[in-house]
Amino acid sequence: MGTPFQFTVAGASIPPVEVGYCSNGVLLPVGTTTITEGSQSHITLTSVTASTGAVSQSGNSVTVTVPYDSDNIVTFNNEINSGTLKICKAQTSSDAGLQGQTFTLGYSYTVDGETTTGSDPLMPGQCALPIYNVPVLNSNLTPVTVSITEQTTSIANIGLFSVGVVGTDTVVSSPAPPTHLLSVSQGGTAATEVLNSLEGVTTVTFVNGIDIPVAG
Repeated sequence: MGTPFQFTVAGASIPPVEVGYCSNGVLLPVGTTTITEGSQSHITLTSVTASTGAVSQSGNSVTVTVPYDSDNIVTFNNEINSGTLKICKAQTSSDAGLQGQTFTLGYSYTVDGETTTGSDPLMPGQCALPIYNVPVLNSNLTPVTVSITEQTTSIANIGLFSVGVVGTDTVVSSPAPPTHLLSVSQGGTAATEVLNSLEGVTTVTFVNGIDIPVAG
């Protein structure tokens, strides 16, 4: 099943039209008429074409020709909006002494069953190259989630103290506070922040510091 879109023709609603399909024909007087596509969150109307005559577009409405004794097939072309993700590394303060230490951060998201992944070694104060064109929705209009993960480290006493999210993306889940131990030799585990992708630029900063586990 395709995604249904609402339309009005000459001011009257017609049954929803699914992506990849056409509506039934609409009988109208010869001349011109206006067709309006209902807005959908996170979806942009990119173009409209017609099999007969010119198309005059204003926003989500078009004026098209109604020919004599023939069809005019009008096609609305849409695309799902996307956003940009930036992943950065920081330390709690210069006293943490992590300057020059490298930590591995990766990301993963799945759109319509196809997964995109990547990772970068980052030192405090560095950001990876932006990840452009992360779709906001799957084709069935369910949200796309992005997982950003900091891997474990062989350096002792390293904890993830916070994850800063600046931008439009919304947080689905975060590593458990107050700190998340990353040092693998001390039983540390990878830490993952999960976001809903949204339009605009979102910067995610993983902040590390010294975390000395309490002796049992």
